[in-house]
Amino acid sequence: MQEAGIRVLEDIQLISFNDTSITKQVYPRLSSVTVYTEEMGRTAMDILNKQVLSPRDIPTLTRLGTTLSLRESTKSTPELVKK
Repeated sequence: MQEAGIRVLEDIQLISFNDTSITKQVYPRLSSVTVYTEEMGRTAMDILNKQVLSPRDIPTLTRLGTTLSLRESTKSTPELVKK
């Protein structure tokens, strides 16, 4: 983007996915959504174990939370920031 003359915040805002260590090492630091992959794996194993022990034909929905970390690559707006 720098080579193309695109300015972060003025022309574009960036949010990365799966908050890796590089998000804090680049300039500007990237806002990111944190996905808890270890918890996702534990939950998948729990579901698989329950299915093996007591098979069900009815599909279920499982949701796991994520966290949004706002950094310098996005403008903070009141709608996005938890109070």
